[in-house]
Amino acid sequence: MVAGVHRHPNSGCYGGPIQLLLGRKGPRLCGKEGIGETELHLGYEEHTVGAVWGANMAITKAAVSRCGSFDERIEIYGDEEEWERRLISSGGSVIYLPRAWLWHRRSAKELRLSSLLISRFRRGRHGIRAAKLLQSQLSVKEDLGAGCRFLLHGLRRRCAWGFLAASCRLGRVYELVADDLLSMSGRTPSDS
Repeated sequence: MVAGVHRHPNSGCYGGPIQLLLGRKGPRLCGKEGIGETELHLGYEEHTVGAVWGANMAITKAAVSRCGSFDERIEIYGDEEEWERRLISSGGSVIYLPRAWLWHRRSAKELRLSSLLISRFRRGRHGIRAAKLLQSQLSVKEDLGAGCRFLLHGLRRRCAWGFLAASCRLGRVYELVADDLLSMSGRTPSDS
């Protein structure tokens, strides 16, 4: 990572591959999708990319001075992508360093289906918060439809990935509906 920073001193943000190291066998999958835990592989060549993930990322002090710190309104999931967009729009860049890889460990407890479902639901909720700050198009109908399709995939193929993807979408729906209900009542999320 340090060598990459020296090769690209004006970029500001650097990241590398993230490889999963599982503490036990994960839940049953049908083979069409991975478990969906943090992994990143963007090839074997060093190059500029749109984003890397915080699990394996370094930023320079100059980059923080240029575009500010992470947005604290985004509690988790999406904060680094929002910051990287600001960096790129301010003239910086994100460099992928394929030799700067790391293992991303997941314990046996974290790989239980119940733990993964809770984690995915939270990921969906927090993903909506980040998407709102990034002014992305959001749709309860689209998320519900996708959630139903993923749930059917899980049921038909007895595949945990379908249940996990559905849980993420339901977290998104929960956050969108909760915000709508709060705004209709005249309250803000900080009031609840």
